[in-house]
Amino acid sequence: MQQRAPHVKFEYRTGDMLAVSVALADGARFRVPARQGQRLADLIRAYGLDVDADCHVRVAAPWLDALPPADAAEQSKLIRFARREHTSRLASSLVMTDELDGLELEIQPESLVAHTSWAAG
Repeated sequence: MQQRAPHVKFEYRTGDMLAVSVALADGARFRVPARQGQRLADLIRAYGLDVDADCHVRVAAPWLDALPPADAAEQSKLIRFARREHTSRLASSLVMTDELDGLELEIQPESLVAHTSWAAG
């Protein structure tokens, strides 16, 4: 279920809008508005997806060269993901730039926070 965070307002002038194409493992796809300088994990949360602190994503191969290399801290965190691949990155380590406008990524299922509903009864 997707819900927009009530405290977040996207305000753009036409020329300032960037976008990221986001996919989920279940096949859902959508474009998320972004601002230059915004961390990918923050924009994913602002769109209403509840993800963990680091947010494991797989970046579409054509975009890999546009990203800065993963530093040692990011690499050490990626090791904990059993399903990591050469396209794996942490959305918390990636910052939007003009060069990343249109970036395509898939949020990995282990990074989506599961919600449990409790009913009294």
